[in-house]
Amino acid sequence: MKLHIIQPTHYRSPANRSLHHTKKRSVVNLTLPYLAALTPREWDVTLIDEQLSYLDFNAPVDLVAITAWTMNSIRAYEIADKFRERGVTVIMGGPHTFFHEEEAAEHCDAVGVGEGEGIWSLMLEDAAAGRLKKFYRADRLHALEQLPLPRYDLIDLRRGTRQPMLAIILGGWSIMTSARQKQRIDHMNTLVAMVSFGVGADRL
Repeated sequence: MKLHIIQPTHYRSPANRSLHHTKKRSVVNLTLPYLAALTPREWDVTLIDEQLSYLDFNAPVDLVAITAWTMNSIRAYEIADKFRERGVTVIMGGPHTFFHEEEAAEHCDAVGVGEGEGIWSLMLEDAAAGRLKKFYRADRLHALEQLPLPRYDLIDLRRGTRQPMLAIILGGWSIMTSARQKQRIDHMNTLVAMVSFGVGADRL
């Protein structure tokens, strides 16, 4: 099955409703490749950072997953609505859905609330089987040991002006306390160091 994982861009300002696009990001986006790393290999995954590229709403896809921050939530809803008009199943997560799950649920088939590690694979499994629930809530914090390396092979690292870092502060499908953020940052910095020095392990 074909899966598109999308990070929406945002509008330039309340007065300027044009979409913000750039050729590069100041920091490589790692939310998308990290979610891809959690995805079972039977899925054909495409990662789309809308700030760096343009969406094809007519692309052949079975499932769209959108990670939403409040600053891009309006655009996230628009993307979800357009795909659903085509009959494409849409799931959504991110910091915004943690605070506004009912609002997000109006625009998608399922909402992920909390850290993605505990619910992502189940959401994909249920989507493939056609039995999605409206809400998936992570009921506990996930252990940071044995996390997979982000799927760097699915993104163009040249589109960032700095090395990958801070991959999941307020991660793709989560919201955390400052202590949890520090745990995540420390662990992901270790992963980045492994990649930078060419360490061949695929897991810590």
